Amino acid sequence: MYVTTMTEDIYLQQLIASGESVSCFLASGIRLLGVVRSHHGEAIFMEPHADSRGGLIMIFKTQISSIMPTPKKSTRSSVDQRHGMLADNSVTPNG
Repeated sequence: MYVTTMTEDIYLQQLIASGESVSCFLASGIRLLGVVRSHHGEAIFMEPHADSRGGLIMIFKTQISSIMPTPKKSTRSSVDQRHGMLADNSVTPNG
């Protein structure tokens, strides 16, 4: 079996090249959503989705717990929609 080790630099370069949205979880538990635009030895630079000014934020790597691509289609939203449909179609005891 052939196993490759993906280093931090290679992983971040792939995220930058793809332009994919990522979820960046900080050690404090905060989740940041955006696109990784650049990185160096101590920090990454991310363009957040919520920032309408188009600015970058700098996140020190020591504060990052994990970073991963955001799924293209969120299963949570479809579950919420199904739950909402069930709630709308449910029969109440008084009705």
